[in-house]
Amino acid sequence: MRPTTPCTAAVFVWVLATGFSTARLVGQHVVVPPDAATRDAIDSPDPFPGTYLTSRQQVLLGPSWLTSLPQPCALLSVSFRRDGADARALAAGSGQLTLRVSSAAVAPARAAERFESNHGSAVTTVFAGTVAFPASPALAHRDEPDWGPQHSFTLAFSAPFPYAGGTLCLDIAGSPLQSTRWPVDYHSDLLVGRVQRRGAACGPVRTVTSKTARVSDWALRPGSSIRLSVLGERSGAAVLLLGTSFLTPPLPLDFVGATGCELHVQPLLSLSTASSVRGARGPNHPGVGEIVVHMPGEPGIVGSDIVAQWLNVASTTYGLRLSTSDALQLTFGGGLGSYDATTVTSERADGLPVPLAGRVAAGHAPVVRIAYR
Repeated sequence: MRPTTPCTAAVFVWVLATGFSTARLVGQHVVVPPDAATRDAIDSPDPFPGTYLTSRQQVLLGPSWLTSLPQPCALLSVSFRRDGADARALAAGSGQLTLRVSSAAVAPARAAERFESNHGSAVTTVFAGTVAFPASPALAHRDEPDWGPQHSFTLAFSAPFPYAGGTLCLDIAGSPLQSTRWPVDYHSDLLVGRVQRRGAACGPVRTVTSKTARVSDWALRPGSSIRLSVLGERSGAAVLLLGTSFLTPPLPLDFVGATGCELHVQPLLSLSTASSVRGARGPNHPGVGEIVVHMPGEPGIVGSDIVAQWLNVASTTYGLRLSTSDALQLTFGGGLGSYDATTVTSERADGLPVPLAGRVAAGHAPVVRIAYR
């Protein structure tokens, strides 16, 4: 992964990736949003739809990403390049992809979890077909990937899409045909929150780790979806407690039979989920409980804190067993509209209909190259 290199109208290397005929070159140019000479980048956070799982991903690109596009113009294709942070050779693959494009109804900072809520009125299917993900050799350095045929792939539009300004919405759904792990390059404003821990987990899972509550600091910003998870006893219930302050001192839970466990959070809200085992895990592997909370895109939450702790409830031969996770203090960073791009990504949907909603990652988006005339 690396900052993108500014392109000009004189750059025609894009022909290698797009496959456009010479006759169609007249009047077409390529831009790479944004002009990222001073931008930093992040590792690819989610699999691209159709590479090795079925999923849906929606990318909202704000006007500051698209300043090189004349208004109005006609968009002809969009390209993606490999993530240079993964230096391994990438195997070739293919996927069945659909790309729908619209002028978005919302700014990137206000993106919703429901995909259709982000689309404008004129949603156009511009690509539906098979995409080949190329075999890409091992990299000598992370800045090596370019827009050549070994490092990128292109979705050529079946008909030009008119762009007259505002936020552009790219909605991609895909299923693998020949599965391959092919991470694409991403950019981010790198504005993240902060996670601080308090206390330690108790109960049987303590033999695995004392830090069982999980959250990513990348998600702690306005407009993003926060995935909170916990390691707990398999086939039990996991209850997430949320509040604004810790109990000082914490409350020992010996009186309810949870010897050695402490409640650190003064809860204002509780949410529950099942604690289940993912994939082919061993018989002693703990279960995982997970809840996703979408934060409002309001600048007032920057710098504010919430506290969180999980309660695990498991059924045993002798009745119910209660245990707790460690507690988390979550501080929100970033800023509303500080980075004019957002990505909404669904969970995997192998064998299921295309999801209607996904997780919102404000300030993160894949690097794309757009051909237009």
